[in-house]
Amino acid sequence: MDGTNDQPVPRGTVNDVANAMPETNRDGKPHTLVRVPATSHPTDRHEVQHNTSYLGDQYEPHPRLGRMVKAAVYFLSRKQARRAWLIFAASIAVASIPWTTHVSLLRQGAIVMAGIAATAVFMPELSSQLWNLGGNEIRDTIPENRRRAFQAQLIKADCPDEDWGRRWADLVWTQGVVPLLDAAHETSRIHWDVTYEVAVHLGLRLNIGGRTQTMARVETRHSYECLLPALATDNLWVSVVGNDVSLHAEFDEVGCLSRELVRLPGLEKQSWADEVRRQCNIRVKIGQYIVDFAEDNIVTLPGDDNIWIVRWMLPKMSNDLVNLPVIFDIDIDFPTKVRENNFPLLLAGYYCAGRTSLAFRFYHNQIQKPRLRYFSEFLSEGGTNVAAWKPEWRDTRDRQTVVYRTPPDSLLWPGSGIYCWWESE
Repeated sequence: MDGTNDQPVPRGTVNDVANAMPETNRDGKPHTLVRVPATSHPTDRHEVQHNTSYLGDQYEPHPRLGRMVKAAVYFLSRKQARRAWLIFAASIAVASIPWTTHVSLLRQGAIVMAGIAATAVFMPELSSQLWNLGGNEIRDTIPENRRRAFQAQLIKADCPDEDWGRRWADLVWTQGVVPLLDAAHETSRIHWDVTYEVAVHLGLRLNIGGRTQTMARVETRHSYECLLPALATDNLWVSVVGNDVSLHAEFDEVGCLSRELVRLPGLEKQSWADEVRRQCNIRVKIGQYIVDFAEDNIVTLPGDDNIWIVRWMLPKMSNDLVNLPVIFDIDIDFPTKVRENNFPLLLAGYYCAGRTSLAFRFYHNQIQKPRLRYFSEFLSEGGTNVAAWKPEWRDTRDRQTVVYRTPPDSLLWPGSGIYCWWESE
């Protein structure tokens, strides 16, 4: 029920109808109510069909017949049909010329051509077998550029044939479908069943750069499944960065499996890199392989002073894992200076397919307990209301936790995530 009154309106009741009508009509003139005699009320279905004009409605007796006629006219006047009609008319004209009676072969050929052209008018544009083809058969039969052009037209066919409808169809294709299809060719951009967990411990006294400072200790766990790139040519690594510029640069690197921002104030680039090597703990597991990082595998990027990046380079794995779905488990523990009372859980640079789980655990370690809050509006999935994903909230004396879990068939776009912050009560 939508809240409307479903009770029948008694005959002759005019007040409710009048009150529901606007005071003036389209021409700005007051409405005139004409009383309909009681005998004029229709008493059977046939009368209803021929006397609905007194209600002000325009009745269409056979809408299905109209659609059938419109479809038939379109079918007989489509591009292929117009060509066939032209050949048919030309063939009949040739066969009707008097002198063709002396050239029987030419006349018979023109009649046969007219028959073929007439048949072509009623033949479908596409074979009925096309709709039964599988994905592999279509891929082997139709070039990619033709497939994409046809897909774009299919989207337009499902949108209104107006200016805004055509514009919307173009946006759906270019901004929605094309990026998803392109990602299918870049396997590193599709992460399945992502789990991203962050634990923040506030108020710890740590020795950083020879000085004892009040810092936060952060523990992250990043787990997902994706196709392993060709390791024979591609290098893979996990990185720790010291500023926003470096963080954005690592997001653009295909070989970067995971990255975290570590702020250590009061240090120059080289001393920062030395502290990162000493303070950060990184553990990586790829499938059944546990990566053991030697000292030579930890590399500080030289060059620009604005780029603060330390990479833990992975050794080349077995070629048996190339182009196969592999589970990555990456743990990064690091100290950092929390400049502001916030921490974003950002899933940038890749699509999260399947079930995605995001968890933020907050250990305040303080007498005065802060209040953890979160903002999830940029946890974005097309066509889904994020508010329907109720977070799990756990609150104890020492720890506050918020967990988001999507349905198992979700698709999150790059840039999704949760923004967490805390404030004193």
